[in-house]
Amino acid sequence: MDKDDDTTIFVTYKDKTHNLGIIDRDKFSRVSVINKVMVRVYGRKMLFEEKFNLSIWQPWDCKEAQIDTDKDLTF
Repeated sequence: MDKDDDTTIFVTYKDKTHNLGIIDRDKFSRVSVINKVMVRVYGRKMLFEEKFNLSIWQPWDCKEAQIDTDKDLTF
């Protein structure tokens, strides 16, 4: 994996921010982000209704976007 192919991701879930570290862009999906946060916070994967409570931002542009589809995770 090339250094340019990954990025540091921060996720806000229920008003708490989590640094997920460097994630490979090619293996990055909405479900993988949500499940990473859920496992970190609750020790389990997400429930269906929880998927709308997650937003993501990238530190270099301080832009936050709601995650509704994988297209919202474009870098």
